[in-house]
Amino acid sequence: MKLLFLLLTLFTSFNFSNHKEAESSNVLINDINKPLSQKEILRIVDFKIVVGENIVDLELKLVLDEYKDNMTNLGIYNQKYEVTYEGGKYVCNLTIYNVDLKQKSTTKRFEVYTKKNYFLSEALILEMISVHFDFEIFSYVIKNNNYFNNSDVGVYNQNIIITTKNNQVIEIELTINVEKTINYFLIIGITIIVLTSLIIVLINRKRYKNDKKG
Repeated sequence: MKLLFLLLTLFTSFNFSNHKEAESSNVLINDINKPLSQKEILRIVDFKIVVGENIVDLELKLVLDEYKDNMTNLGIYNQKYEVTYEGGKYVCNLTIYNVDLKQKSTTKRFEVYTKKNYFLSEALILEMISVHFDFEIFSYVIKNNNYFNNSDVGVYNQNIIITTKNNQVIEIELTINVEKTINYFLIIGITIIVLTSLIIVLINRKRYKNDKKG
């Protein structure tokens, strides 16, 4: 089941009618306990081009392969593919994350707060998680996410599977609380008005009492 979430099936399209040079970069998660063969990689990473209204399969030439000798080693490895089409050369980059999916995963809960119109980016969320739990993130996959670019007030959830640099697999159940933006100047202004009004009322009461006594 874990492999289902981590194995990314990719589809890349280029519109060569508008570009003489194109470059694409994709990411693939590989389980070192059952490493993907080159044929499996090409089947999963389905590179295609768009010519007019037609989709055409690409015949790729592998020109750089860091993965071949590191199929069972933890790490990040790159492959570069090249294709010549109508006299132009096109490059497709593939980044392969080698992880150990047999490593027992643990679940941790994390809750963060933010203000309306202050969206938490993916990079910032990962940094907050890394600092809070004191680990370095090697790779991650977001399983569920209803936060996106939402700036509305409410409660949102994310499930993030993280592989640390110590080869720990951790699923983060993240709760994001979006609160109303507090206008401190408005609050200060209202407070000053209320206090001023209260002082005026007290002064007038004191004068009224003095006048009554007189």
